[in-house]
Amino acid sequence: MISSPPPPDPSEYLDDPNRKALEIDIEARKGPALFRWLTVLMEHLIAAILVALIVS
Repeated sequence: MISSPPPPDPSEYLDDPNRKALEIDIEARKGPALFRWLTVLMEHLIAAILVALIVS
């Protein structure tokens, strides 16, 4: 049986001072207009489904 090497230590990556923050820029809404509208539509649809789930 061949064993795989152990996974790398995540602290090596997380402690890296040059690491960029993993953030999603939702305020900029960059990209084609169709995708921006679809994103807004999906956000509202998900919010409505969540409210309906909580109410029910």
